[in-house]
Amino acid sequence: MADSSNPFASPKADSESSLSKQSRSAEMDWPTEAAEVAVFQEIEPPLGQSMEESVAGARRHVMYFVIGSSLATFLPFALVLPLIFFSSSNLVPLVGAVIPQLIPLVLPAALFLGISVHWQAKEDVLPYLGLRNLLKKRRASGLPSVHSPNSQLVAITPRQGWSLPLAEQVQQYAIMMIDPYASRIVLEGFDQRVWIPGKAILNCAVDHFTVSKREVWIVALTVKTERGPHELCLKIGNAEQIWQSNSKRQAEAEKYWNRIQLLTKTFSIDANSFRIEAKIE
Repeated sequence: MADSSNPFASPKADSESSLSKQSRSAEMDWPTEAAEVAVFQEIEPPLGQSMEESVAGARRHVMYFVIGSSLATFLPFALVLPLIFFSSSNLVPLVGAVIPQLIPLVLPAALFLGISVHWQAKEDVLPYLGLRNLLKKRRASGLPSVHSPNSQLVAITPRQGWSLPLAEQVQQYAIMMIDPYASRIVLEGFDQRVWIPGKAILNCAVDHFTVSKREVWIVALTVKTERGPHELCLKIGNAEQIWQSNSKRQAEAEKYWNRIQLLTKTFSIDANSFRIEAKIE
């Protein structure tokens, strides 16, 4: 059963009801025992917020942006059009000559506004904006920037919810930070942080399921905790691209699977042959 107090909890479904199908990337020997454990750390307010509260704040900022952009785009027309009907006849030809010159300026602005509204309505964008704002307040924690190449938005998507509608599958969002130098993963959530040493990883696989012809690709990460093995099903978030194909989502999942896999390796150099060998811990 899932731990209801842990928003990162992700219990496994029974094999008979599982909708998943592992890709070939899962075919790897992983350790049955781990030398270290993953640590779940609560983040107290004001640095920590519930996901609902943070997303609501991001939604307000988006509304301010849309309203301000709309006013800046269409206010000139709102001021000019009354002149056509209520001004003297001498100004009508002048206004009629100005409007065609404004159209090439307004149309790109309207197009930009429409694309912005569509982008901000995507499922991952508001959680990303909320997390980004929270992480700005946590700079003193020494964590990498949200814009770091090693940082990526992920959605905690419990295996038991894969048969639910897409909007109900995500239990929590986090910024995943893969640090190859410290050999660890940090999941920075709204009100919880998870430290995962490379030596706490028991298994990592790429899984996927299909919802209305859309393939959802998952990095299924199993780590050792004080309570035993724990699975985190991570859907790679998309807060930047307007659209992603199924093959692109698969490629993104396998890219981060590969980065996680490298954390479980230690490297040694043979001084005689200058050959680098990798050994699984």
